[in-house]
Amino acid sequence: MGKLPKVSFFLAALLTLSGCSLATADYKYAPEPSATMQPTESPAPTETEQPTPEVVAFWANGLKVQDVTASTSRSCTFDMCVFIKLTALKNCSSISLYGTSYSEDDDEVDSFDADYPKLSKGKSRVVEFGSDVLDDYEDYVELDEWTCWK
Repeated sequence: MGKLPKVSFFLAALLTLSGCSLATADYKYAPEPSATMQPTESPAPTETEQPTPEVVAFWANGLKVQDVTASTSRSCTFDMCVFIKLTALKNCSSISLYGTSYSEDDDEVDSFDADYPKLSKGKSRVVEFGSDVLDDYEDYVELDEWTCWK
């Protein structure tokens, strides 16, 4: 057999002194777990919270509304108005009406609203619903929506 090169001999001597051998050298790729590394725990399942039901403050079908402008002899106190007959199908603590004013070309000009006092179930009332002219081209008003408040 031939001579071993000095570098290989030096490497073997160094490994022997450090307690390792070429045949039994251990290589570790992952660090050992330490006391600070703890496995993560999944959070405990919690009861599903039920959403709080939304409180509805109005009656969806609590009011019957009729335009009675053509059948009344009343005059508007506004520049433009309609007369509306309100009949309460539920007890309304108050009533809100929402409308729009239009030009003579049927273009929407402005929106407005009005509130009216309590109306008991089965009772009726005729109200004037209108607006004063803001621009010269406003021609008429219409009722769009209404609310019977609980």
